[in-house]
Amino acid sequence: MSSTSITRRGFGLGAAALTTAATLGSRAYAQGSGKIRVGIIGAGSRCSIDARDMLIAGGDIEIVAIADMFQDKVDSFLGTLNNPKAYWGKYEAAKGKVKVKPDDVYLGFDAADKVLARDDVDMVTLTTPPGFRPDHMTKAVAAGKHIFAEKPGGVDPVGIRKLFAAHEEADRKGLSIVIGTQARRMPHYIETIKRINDGAIGKVVAGYPYWHGGMVDWHWTPKQPGMSDMEHQLRAWPHFVWIGGDHYVEQHLHNLDVMNWVLGTPVKCLARGGQAQRHDKGPIFDHFAVEFEYEGGIRVSSGASQLKGCSDIVGERFGGPDGEAWLSRGGCYITGKNPWKWTGELSSGGREQFADLTGAIRSNKPINECKRLAEATMMAIMGRMSAYTGRAVSWKWAVNASQLDLTPPSELMRLDASLPECPLPVPGQTKLA
Repeated sequence: MSSTSITRRGFGLGAAALTTAATLGSRAYAQGSGKIRVGIIGAGSRCSIDARDMLIAGGDIEIVAIADMFQDKVDSFLGTLNNPKAYWGKYEAAKGKVKVKPDDVYLGFDAADKVLARDDVDMVTLTTPPGFRPDHMTKAVAAGKHIFAEKPGGVDPVGIRKLFAAHEEADRKGLSIVIGTQARRMPHYIETIKRINDGAIGKVVAGYPYWHGGMVDWHWTPKQPGMSDMEHQLRAWPHFVWIGGDHYVEQHLHNLDVMNWVLGTPVKCLARGGQAQRHDKGPIFDHFAVEFEYEGGIRVSSGASQLKGCSDIVGERFGGPDGEAWLSRGGCYITGKNPWKWTGELSSGGREQFADLTGAIRSNKPINECKRLAEATMMAIMGRMSAYTGRAVSWKWAVNASQLDLTPPSELMRLDASLPECPLPVPGQTKLA
């Protein structure tokens, strides 16, 4: 291993190794220098965006290994990263930072393990479909890697409990974990939330997160002749709850996390939902309406849908006795006694994520957002569970007692596996687990 590269592999070797590795890491980055070598775990379309932001904003950084299920996904990922026109005019900052040879590509269900076993990998991106996130997070922390993890953090309560444990272990090891909830790093969101917390609308009494849009066909892949059930579901992952979580978890989590940013975690929820248009594209819902209750009786009315031919709205709203705050990726404003509107530049927050993560690694001042990922994902899972069953769900029960585990049996974790679709949930009949 180069003396300018940081690794946390030694953390798996006991307390003495932990202390030594932490000391060496601190020395390597004491002056804000040292190359960070990255392993990509999950090379899909979302990661192609994350990776470009990382290469632009990460300074002295290289991609040295890739894990994915499919070679065609790796080829597409590398094709994008090697295209100078794909970097939004910022190619010079990213040029020459992809150092992946054929032997650095790993395929299959154990591909992530092979990347995590490499001593030259300092940091990983966890950008697979979310059904794999809890196990990958656990293994990455155990391997002593710094982590960028996309949302959501999982698809069921059993998996989310692994994230809470990983957060504590990462703290003990001095690892940094940054998550892909970009709104937390958008300047206009940061300023608006500050104004809400400073009392611009008075005490918040209600919240309204929305993600109503199309995307009924998003990542849908019809099953081809000769294609196994497992390959089909992996390629069409948003449409199968065991791997994608349903769109309420996979997509609407962004908006729910903004609610938690202001209000903390909810106490309970009650939901309804169903499938109006997505009849031939997997056994998941295409619309949800969920009411969350927070401490003090504050109510949050959440709506999410993926429906064609309907009006769209994506964003958040908070209400108080002195006004309302409206937030979206396109801008923010406040009405009422203290009117205000954001007039600065807009940012997606993507590059800021990686600037913060690489800065934390080099300064030896860890950032750990894993718990926040667990909380936002659990909130979304609660809403989905309530909608699927028609039953109220409490935070305490979901976090501590629910035994819902959607992971297929280990013997089915192979690419040629037969994996029949689960039935579409029926509220009032599907059981709460």
